[in-house]
Amino acid sequence: MNNMKKLIILPAAIALLALVLFLGIRIEPEADTLNVLYGSPVTAPDAQASFFGKDMHDRLIVSDDIDPEHTGTYHITYRLEGIPLKSARVTVNILDVEAPVIEPETYVLFVRTGEEASLPAYTVTDNYSTPEEITVQMSDDFDTAVPGVYSTRLSAEDTAGNLSSATIRIVVGEISEDDFLPGNFNLFDYDTQDVCYQRVEPSLTDRELNSIYFIGDSNFVNMAEHHSLPADHILARFALAPGTFDLPVFYNNEQTNENAEYWIRRLQPEHIIITMGYAEVAAGDPLALADAYEKKLEILHDAAPDAQIVVATIFPVNLEITEAGVTQAMINKANYCLLRMCERTGTRMINTGEYFIDPNTGIGFKNYYLADGFHINAGYYPVYNEYIKDTYKFE
Repeated sequence: MNNMKKLIILPAAIALLALVLFLGIRIEPEADTLNVLYGSPVTAPDAQASFFGKDMHDRLIVSDDIDPEHTGTYHITYRLEGIPLKSARVTVNILDVEAPVIEPETYVLFVRTGEEASLPAYTVTDNYSTPEEITVQMSDDFDTAVPGVYSTRLSAEDTAGNLSSATIRIVVGEISEDDFLPGNFNLFDYDTQDVCYQRVEPSLTDRELNSIYFIGDSNFVNMAEHHSLPADHILARFALAPGTFDLPVFYNNEQTNENAEYWIRRLQPEHIIITMGYAEVAAGDPLALADAYEKKLEILHDAAPDAQIVVATIFPVNLEITEAGVTQAMINKANYCLLRMCERTGTRMINTGEYFIDPNTGIGFKNYYLADGFHINAGYYPVYNEYIKDTYKFE
């Protein structure tokens, strides 16, 4: 009987002692819950701890089950060293609240009437989800059965439900994205209103060629320097485009403090050929490029009301993609939109790419270009001159 009592009393005493010890332990973290953004460090909150009133915070053991590579709910656990009877937990929520970033290769998608619209090429990145985990969709607020220009959204949603979007325009009409690929595109095929000059007889004389004023980009800076065309008939600057049109230009092989408008207003030429826009092609919005181009033409017409102003196409490139991120398909798109702008405004156009594109590849002839794939080799400047002489008309 005595042994039986001992067997009963001893566990009860141990349980009572454990209860007393348990009640004597106090562990109180400063926070019950932590919300932490994914990628940010997790710092355990300070905690107060005592054992029967004695400060024991320096005897706390802190552990956690946090996986910093994944979002989710985790815990930080606090225990007293040597007295593991009681613990306290802090809930840690690692959250992804950052939306993915989607960047379309083009902000203008061309779809032939009656055909389905496919997603444009794009890149998508996120701080947490992989590109393969991100859902990309295009809203269906357009009608490919009806020609026109529609504004729509390309949206990207990550695994946490964060959503972002980019606005693109869809042009439904006579041409599709594939038609702009090198080898498929010929600007003359879409010139239904005879905006582009065709080769004529007789050609201009050298004297007539040298009477034309040229507004252009770095290719024309180089032409002036090499005396391919009269330097006092070239107004040019590096990366000339609608966005840089108001900046100072080179004139007569000297950097001036004035822009092209100033010189045209002062010189009052009878004939102007303008080539610009390559520097903005990679932005992927040829419609915006053409609209901005139109505004600069209005400035030139105001500066020289009697001048014959002709838009020359953006030169082809000789690489699949240049250092500036420009492809021949992008240039074809830009030139197509410039053609439509010229139709709308009654402006004549000259398709200088006709002499520079290799029909076997659909991009520029290799020998005609420097290694960067855009700048013309000085030995082939006469090709440009001959094309202008063979094509341009004095009107």
